[in-house]
Amino acid sequence: MVLTLNLHLVFYKGTNQLSTLTPPQTSLSPLTSPYLPVPPLTSLYLLSPPMIVQLETPSINNCSALPIAGMVQVFTNSSSIQDPQPERKFFTNVLAQALCIAQQGTKVLVVQFLKGGINQGCQHPTTLGQNLDWLRCDLHRNLEQITQTTAAEAEIQAIQELWQHTQQLVLEGDYSLVILDELSLAMQLQFIPEAKVLDFLSDRPTTIDIIFTGAAMPQAILDMADQVTKIRRSHYV
Repeated sequence: MVLTLNLHLVFYKGTNQLSTLTPPQTSLSPLTSPYLPVPPLTSLYLLSPPMIVQLETPSINNCSALPIAGMVQVFTNSSSIQDPQPERKFFTNVLAQALCIAQQGTKVLVVQFLKGGINQGCQHPTTLGQNLDWLRCDLHRNLEQITQTTAAEAEIQAIQELWQHTQQLVLEGDYSLVILDELSLAMQLQFIPEAKVLDFLSDRPTTIDIIFTGAAMPQAILDMADQVTKIRRSHYV
């Protein structure tokens, strides 16, 4: 419910100070409503012709008692993990939005679980601007056609170390938005247990937004998500 008030502020002529209004002797009771519980804080008198009413106004600092709850979002090109041979994509629209959010002062973490490169890994994050950190596995290649048999033991260990490091960063609460790219594929390949990811989502600080991007998204993640966006290829003749 939205309450709109037309406020008339009264100033003394020739000053910049708001005048102090003394409530007149009147039978009017304070403005109250069963839908607007108001704590007994500083009183503000509002002049609204043809009468004056008293309104108890809560402190602005009380807004901190109502934190904004974080969401779990999914961007995928497959409806479930059962989709045959899911096509891997890089969701540039998600990254573009993350860059915009970081530019506005929000701390953002981007983690890519199946992409590597030179001098990557947990200890070598790439920083874009002042508020976006980008992590990749400590791999010397991108795992394009990765399977359980083609992945080396060191590569699997690097993926698991990145997952552990990501959990620690999220639990510390320094980031407001965390993007987990292709964690779904790492789960499908059983490099990271699905149960551990579900526990992570339940235990994370409630104000953090989590975005999953990638193919072969597990049904359990889709069921837990607040929003699911499925990208599909369109063909025009």
